[in-house]
Amino acid sequence: MKLLYTITSSIVLAVSATTASADCKGCDKDAKSATCEKGKCDKEGCTDAGQCDATAEAAPALKFAVTGMTCEMCAKKVTTALAATEGVTIKKVCHKSGTVAVDIDEAKTNKEAVTTAINATGFKVTGEKLSVPVSGMTCTTCSGKVTTAVEALEGVSACSVCHKSGHADITVDTSKTSKAKVLETIQALGFKTTAK
Repeated sequence: MKLLYTITSSIVLAVSATTASADCKGCDKDAKSATCEKGKCDKEGCTDAGQCDATAEAAPALKFAVTGMTCEMCAKKVTTALAATEGVTIKKVCHKSGTVAVDIDEAKTNKEAVTTAINATGFKVTGEKLSVPVSGMTCTTCSGKVTTAVEALEGVSACSVCHKSGHADITVDTSKTSKAKVLETIQALGFKTTAK
């Protein structure tokens, strides 16, 4: 009986170890873990139809964090205001994530004009959203260092950093802190960055 129990226990342990190993490999199969990307790194998902699902072929030049939008009508109000602004191409207006993404023709307008158009609708631009690729991070300690350093900058209201995807999503008031200062802060920690 003891021999049967020992054999059975050994088989169960071997199967458990194999399953755990397979699960682990599945999670870290590539640098962009689904848990990391969806749970922490990409908080901009929006599932409603219309502007929320609009996808651009290339990353938009400017992304803004906008507070006060609560429904599709709010998003449409912002969309209408931006559509009337010369030199602005709308990429996304999403009330769920509070994100407005646009491309601008700098010969016709600037980001201040976009901010003014959005604020005129009664909603408030709280900052510009920066998406910064960061290479060299290998663990949560690395992403924690980047988060702490960036959040210490004046004008930064949000910072989400993921070492697995190699990305930092930062909301910053660029009248108080420049994109260049954000990049310099990350690089001073020993990581490499590129503006996006």
